[in-house]
Amino acid sequence: MITRIEGVGNVPLIRQPEYTFPDGFEDYRPQESLNFNAQMGRVQGHKMFTNVLIARRAGEFMIPETSISYYDDRARRYVNKTLPAINITVLRDPNVVYSYVQDSQFNLTPLTGTVTWMASSAPVHRSKWWLWAGFIFPLLIGSSLLGYLTYRKRINDNPAIQRSRQAYSTAMQKLAEAEQAGSDFKMAYAAIFRAITGFISDKRQTASAGQPDTYYLEHLRQAGLEEDVIKQCKKLLDRCSTIRYAPNTTRTFLNKDIENTKALLQQLRKLL
Repeated sequence: MITRIEGVGNVPLIRQPEYTFPDGFEDYRPQESLNFNAQMGRVQGHKMFTNVLIARRAGEFMIPETSISYYDDRARRYVNKTLPAINITVLRDPNVVYSYVQDSQFNLTPLTGTVTWMASSAPVHRSKWWLWAGFIFPLLIGSSLLGYLTYRKRINDNPAIQRSRQAYSTAMQKLAEAEQAGSDFKMAYAAIFRAITGFISDKRQTASAGQPDTYYLEHLRQAGLEEDVIKQCKKLLDRCSTIRYAPNTTRTFLNKDIENTKALLQQLRKLL
């Protein structure tokens, strides 16, 4: 399933819409591709998300409608775009090969003769704890394993939890882009800005693009963080906003800001 979003605006910041796939479908991590052109302060291009879906049974299925929001610069407000539901028909593969196991070739013959029933005089050894442990221990292990697998499935099927768990690794990928930007300070500080705001948005489950700096700082206050941490975050966001529009700095200062951002993210990782 391919989702293609195109137009004029900050295309790199677009996130994939959150789809709810039917039971029996396996969704592998989507691949992202980006193509944009920035000239004269105007960014135009497209971003494409490719999901690989595997159906485990035949039938009629539907991916419910979802929505994606973007900022309309002309109207100066956010607009929600509804993506319609998708109907899917899954057919069984007529060429699938079924296999079976043939009967065992054991030569079994019935036993005949006189059967004598005798009462056992051997007492039941209830005092042998290891005998009971041999029965109870596998049950405990099986119950624990079933509970763990249920918990893991609930975690993996929840997009919000996945987004929160991947927040730090996603932010570090953005910082890696800043380190690889070379002398393009504008692009480097834009990556630092996305790393900080994206981490806060993923942890707090909020919008991740088109928001003012105060929006993210307010979420930190709502989470109960100390003012010292909020001031550090504000200082870095102010510096990113300034240099993105007036890139007047050096590589030395950029490296220092990247290290300060890493320290801030590690601190936020413990607190959020």
